[in-house]
Amino acid sequence: EPPVVGYAREGRIVLDLRTVAPEDDEQLATAVASALRANEDTRG
Repeated sequence: EPPVVGYAREGRIVLDLRTVAPEDDEQLATAVASALRANEDTRG
C-alpha cells in the first residue's frame, strides 16, 4: 500500500495524494473519515 504523506499548512493538515491511485480514493476517504470520528470521540 502506498503511503499518504500529510503536512501542516496554515493550521490545517493537507494530504498529498500523488501516491494514491484514483481507484483507492474511496478507501482513503473512508479511512480519513474514520480517523476524524475517532478523534472527535476522544475529544468529547
